[in-house]
Amino acid sequence: MCRVLLEDLRAAFWEQPVTVFVMAGLEEISSHHRTELNRLARDENRWVIWLETRCAACAHPAIVGTSEHMLIVCRKMQPVGQVARARSGNPLTHQKSPPPR
Repeated sequence: MCRVLLEDLRAAFWEQPVTVFVMAGLEEISSHHRTELNRLARDENRWVIWLETRCAACAHPAIVGTSEHMLIVCRKMQPVGQVARARSGNPLTHQKSPPPR
């Protein structure tokens, strides 16, 4: 089993030219309690409360650090000369962006 600590994940991106938006824990205590989680999911009101609580807490360092899987959302920073070009079009489709309204 490979175990990456929150500090290791943070350090791996600290010196990179990226902007970190969020770090989140994806699997926490509920992943080992499937029966209970399935029972909770049958009650729509309780399930909504669970999901809201889970989403609110998933970025807390204690949750990220104890989760089985971690997600880090970041964007690679562009050199100054490339910023203007990136804003003029969609880099995924190479199409120009529509004019602002």
